[in-house]
Amino acid sequence: MPITPRAVAQGYAKGGNALGLENDGNRTLSVLYFGITFNNLADRDRILPAHDIFVNSMRALAAERGLLNRYM
Repeated sequence: MPITPRAVAQGYAKGGNALGLENDGNRTLSVLYFGITFNNLADRDRILPAHDIFVNSMRALAAERGLLNRYM
């Protein structure tokens, strides 16, 4: 789901926005959800750390590109 600069401006004009995106510049933000599911609870000990590695690698890539957002 994209959050465009225009949508942020409109929210701010109407009293602000709950996410505090007023100062994020002229960028469109995308909202993505990387949820995980698994059938065997025993898999938790390897799946959850792998998910953490994935999320941290995406944060590092965004930071390298100057795109890291506080909600990521």
